[in-house]
Amino acid sequence: MRAAKPRSFVPVALIVGLVVSSLVPGGCDCDPEPIDVIRCDFELATRDGDTFDFGSVIENGGERSTSVVITNTGNRPLNALTPTFSQNGEHYRLEIPDDFVLPPDEEETLLLVFAPTARTTLNTELSIGHPPLGAQACPVRTITLRGEGIEDPAGEGEGEGEGEGEGEGEGEGEGEGELPDDTILLGPDAKWTAYGGFEEARAGFAVVTLLDGSVLAIGGYGENGVVLDTIERIDPLTGRSRVVATMAQGRAEPGAVQLADGRVAIVGGRTSRSGGVVVRTVEIFRPNDEVLECPGSQPDGEGVCGDNSRGLLPVGRINPLVSTPGGAEIVVALGRVLDGDAEVAAADAEILNVATGVVTPVTGLAARTEEARLIDADGSFLVVGGRDDGGRLSNALARFDAGTRSAGGVAATLPAVRSRAGIVRLDDDRALLVGGVGPAGTAIGEPLLLEQPFGTTTVSPLTVATDPRIDPTVVLLADGIVLIAGGLPAVSRVEDLSVLPLASAEVLVPFGASGFFRFAPDNDLAQGRVGGQAVVVGDNDDAVTFLGGFATSPRLTPHPHAEIYRLDDNAFSSFGLMGAGAAHIAAALPTSGAALVAVGGVDPHTGATSSRTRAFDAENGLFLETAPLAGPRRDHSATAIDVDLVVVIGGRDATGAVTSTASILDVNGVDTPLPVGLRRARAGHTATLLPDDAGLGAGTILVCGGVGGGGEPLDTCELFRSPTNPRDGGTYGTASFSLVATRMSLGRVGHTATLLDGGEVLLLGGGDIERAQGAADLFVPDPADPRLRPTAIPGRARREHAAVHLGGGRVLVVGGEIFSGGLAPTATAELYTRTTQAFAPLPDMESARQRPAAFLIGDGNVLVAGGTRTLDQAGFPSIGVIESEVFVAADSTFEAIELPLSYGRSDLIQVNVFGRAVLVAGTHRDGLVRGGLEQRTPQHMVDMLEDPEPTP
Repeated sequence: MRAAKPRSFVPVALIVGLVVSSLVPGGCDCDPEPIDVIRCDFELATRDGDTFDFGSVIENGGERSTSVVITNTGNRPLNALTPTFSQNGEHYRLEIPDDFVLPPDEEETLLLVFAPTARTTLNTELSIGHPPLGAQACPVRTITLRGEGIEDPAGEGEGEGEGEGEGEGEGEGEGEGELPDDTILLGPDAKWTAYGGFEEARAGFAVVTLLDGSVLAIGGYGENGVVLDTIERIDPLTGRSRVVATMAQGRAEPGAVQLADGRVAIVGGRTSRSGGVVVRTVEIFRPNDEVLECPGSQPDGEGVCGDNSRGLLPVGRINPLVSTPGGAEIVVALGRVLDGDAEVAAADAEILNVATGVVTPVTGLAARTEEARLIDADGSFLVVGGRDDGGRLSNALARFDAGTRSAGGVAATLPAVRSRAGIVRLDDDRALLVGGVGPAGTAIGEPLLLEQPFGTTTVSPLTVATDPRIDPTVVLLADGIVLIAGGLPAVSRVEDLSVLPLASAEVLVPFGASGFFRFAPDNDLAQGRVGGQAVVVGDNDDAVTFLGGFATSPRLTPHPHAEIYRLDDNAFSSFGLMGAGAAHIAAALPTSGAALVAVGGVDPHTGATSSRTRAFDAENGLFLETAPLAGPRRDHSATAIDVDLVVVIGGRDATGAVTSTASILDVNGVDTPLPVGLRRARAGHTATLLPDDAGLGAGTILVCGGVGGGGEPLDTCELFRSPTNPRDGGTYGTASFSLVATRMSLGRVGHTATLLDGGEVLLLGGGDIERAQGAADLFVPDPADPRLRPTAIPGRARREHAAVHLGGGRVLVVGGEIFSGGLAPTATAELYTRTTQAFAPLPDMESARQRPAAFLIGDGNVLVAGGTRTLDQAGFPSIGVIESEVFVAADSTFEAIELPLSYGRSDLIQVNVFGRAVLVAGTHRDGLVRGGLEQRTPQHMVDMLEDPEPTP
């Protein structure tokens, strides 16, 4: 017990006598004194403040104690303190001496003892009062006490054995742990499958639109410079893509064309981003049965297509121009070849008959690269501008005539040299040249009109200017309307000064004989693009789908995103879900019993806070719109209280202000604001639905932490109690928010809230991790007195980690961000055990991960995926982790597994969608760009864990 300040005791009778004598006339022979107003007041605290946790008492008859400090802040002595306990008082005692008197401005330390006689949670509130002093009432001061009743020694209790070492989690009851109803299975053939984009990030690929409207994406550059050997087949109207074939060798920047019989010929490309070889072999893809074959003089089976020395083409070409005059013939022209390790422009062409293997050379095409290409329906083509084999810019036009099988120059020339422009054939006998690099090495914004590109060609400028763009995407839509999108704003040839592709777009509408009217779409691309592909789709050519591409240039960072522009809406739309700040929840839709719903957040096309909600139908692999919110909201929480009813709480409104409002969203109906709101406006908080058996009522949600209106981390929690009938708006006045009486050990942002057995919630991490570690907190859902109390202190101060309840009160904590001389992702992990209220360190994960995903799987192990780790590479401070690993509960170790994500993903959100592990949102770390900032490409597609043959 802490020693009290030195003091002298004064008899109460003498004090009273002095007071009376000062008030009675003649009581003293002295000058009149001012009237003395009695003030009765005091403060009360334990050594840890206004909340103290005794923890557990191990054996019968055991006791734990602490000191209680009472400070007299009034102006009269206190001598008759009256302690009372709200409940469980028989397990506590406050020792007050019989002669206790506390003068003004003094403090006294008293002994508070916890002596449990029951084996249960024994929380209480100690209130101390004092009788009135004269006519002056005295206050009542209260502190909160926590304590666990008698606990068996570790390892000796029935079903409680959750200590470390052998036998952890054995036996009956809590220690055994129950698997969740929505069990996630990790079968032997499991894989993460992408929806809303390519399965593999790719750029520099070839694209062919098939007769059924689907699109083939062939080869290209993948993650981390890998050259892809896969072919994906994507539905450009739904954004659903699947790898359907694997080529004999990887091909970056290949060429491809569909033959008259529907098959697809694939030629050229390079096998490595640097070095490697340029491919001379030809592969034929059959769309009907999705089989690859080797044509012509390569008849002797598999493996021949992978032997470059036996290729049909005399020369391999990178990014060749490929067309077909008909039948089994293809024209392979221009492109680039390797001169040692350097790429140089290639000249001329070959006509290859893929049925016979016969090659016919075509001369007369000067070496050209970075040229604009226009291909006619009969296989003829026109190339415009570019650079010659010496790297010099050109203003020349050249043409191949499929009818005469001849090539040569065109009399017409451009007004000035130009390379890396976009070109499109208009409905009439004209073409439009847009953007590019001019003689000064800067982007060009003056379009040119080419009359009769396959006849007597003339070139003239347009009267309307476009935004300067290098390598823009230019496509023709219905009614002669031209969409121009993406590209680069400037040339950058040093990777440390990479630039971001443009996300903006513009539309040219024809009027009069040769005029165009320019206007902008209502929004932008969600992702700036260069090096991708665009495919016109829709029954009336009224939409265009953008596929893949690079996120930075000249650094080659490919992405898998797909999005669509619809002319009727004059707007872009991602196939995936909403962007940053959205809340995600599993819900049931009329079209599907299993869906992931993204509620609000940032519209990826406008950057504005949105009221939209979008759903991923996990059964059918489709994205669709659902009921919108009543108003824009981001950084909020969404908690399902039924399969289609979601409570939306807090966050930020359209102005960015932190809000206290709440609503109930029927994902199949409307969003209805509630007449009640948070007691503290907050954003970035956690919201945990408590089970009915917690005793606090059906639909009760624990809301904790986040930031307040001034950006401060909040240390408070609130309980939301649902209305008596959440499906009846007339009962919404019965909903309520109430502050939990006690506070967390620290303000928490970037923390986790993990639901344990019986409705307890472990609140861990967040806050200022650069300071000393604070205790984790435990929410105890006592129906009469729901409270927070400190529990054990974690081994690491961390935030943006993942926490998984393994069952029986054991919580696995993995990764996050820590401070160790600086902020960095961590590979550390630890295990919290409820019965011992202790954290124990675990071996490190295979990879450091900040904001990873972690799922409890059916065998009791935990699947960990994604996140961010640091990267010791110039220009790349961090990288999105693509690898997965498993925590093996039996021996508390981590094991790497061959289960990569479709794309390296940082800052992940994870949702168990009724037994389906789904990853959503996050970013891809693209490295430093101009200005020294790290580019983080937002993710809108989802990854879902699938197994063609799941284990039973």
